[in-house]
Amino acid sequence: MAKTDLSLGKLRRATDPANIASDSTADSTLRGNAAGVDSGNNFKISEFAVDEVSASLSGSRFMDEGTAETYKMEFKSVGSRFLARIARHHENFVWHTSAVGINSSSTQQPNYTGSFTAAAISNITTAVAGGQDSMSAAHAGDVRISMSAAYVDDRVAAGFNASATNYNKKILHLTQVEDTYNGTAITCFTPDTKLTLADGTQREIQDLSIGDELLSLKMPNAQTEEEHPVIASDVAYADYCIVELGESELVSAKIINMFFDFTDTYFLINGEIKVTGEHPFFVKIPDGFYLSTTGQNSEEFWAWEYVRNLEVGQIMYDKDMNEVPIDSIEEIEKEIEIVNIDVDTNNTYFAEGILVHNKGSSTSPVDNSGHNSLTHAIENPGTGSAEI
Repeated sequence: MAKTDLSLGKLRRATDPANIASDSTADSTLRGNAAGVDSGNNFKISEFAVDEVSASLSGSRFMDEGTAETYKMEFKSVGSRFLARIARHHENFVWHTSAVGINSSSTQQPNYTGSFTAAAISNITTAVAGGQDSMSAAHAGDVRISMSAAYVDDRVAAGFNASATNYNKKILHLTQVEDTYNGTAITCFTPDTKLTLADGTQREIQDLSIGDELLSLKMPNAQTEEEHPVIASDVAYADYCIVELGESELVSAKIINMFFDFTDTYFLINGEIKVTGEHPFFVKIPDGFYLSTTGQNSEEFWAWEYVRNLEVGQIMYDKDMNEVPIDSIEEIEKEIEIVNIDVDTNNTYFAEGILVHNKGSSTSPVDNSGHNSLTHAIENPGTGSAEI
């Protein structure tokens, strides 16, 4: 614990900042406030010291509207009495959140641990007097917010632990408040679903971050639904339908947004892939597949199809465009956590090695103009440049 200003006066102030406003040992309260006892064993001044404030806050990158999340400052090389006697005082910390979307739920300012409540997000996009309001879908109102916390003894730059790395520095964190209104079905996978990265390796979706590069596929030219009308009911991407597979190209796509939610129903494909029913998969419809139900001539074709419309016998594809038959598909009623991502460029990626679309809540590829104006966030932006 070499990075300590060995001052009993500063220690007294740091351990009782609500009552002491100067670096003084004029009265006899130091032992009681610092050590927590009035008599007994002796204590080393190093037991109250800390060498470094970590350059990241612990806590979720996402929180649902109207819910509370806990964020915490982390420390390295911590004396045995630092947390209990110094870090417990909220006067030794300064927290700040961006003005929109989040408020402190504490009755007083947080100490090294802060609990925050996200404000509710309105689902009304257009209020109609005497009529039905226009409502937005889930995640339409997601809000990106920033927060920061700084450790500084009694808000004084020359405090007891002033020599600690990142003392009196804002530690930044970005999080997103999730608009959870269930206006449309969320198109997601379970958190343990493995996605293929741009380098060919796989990683669970829950371990990915905004800015990560995924393997993507640039699709061959397409015919419209009007040019090839024999297709399953209400396909979200029916404007992409091809009668010849043609050439495709493996490229990369960057994650520009992530959504976390819950669902009470999902589908299990081939005993491995857990996904909600509204997610579109790229599939081959074999020759004659719909002949018995449509009464029309049905040659083979390829299209994006909702999971809820998939059937045994249809064909999915891996990154090498090898065929992966659907051998089983089962709808399961059970509440599970789900995660969805939003990627740029071609809006395609590979989940459990299978080609899937970006998302299925609209009938055209996602407009990325709004995302492109944002700075791509990382989980822990780290130490800010400003002192408190």
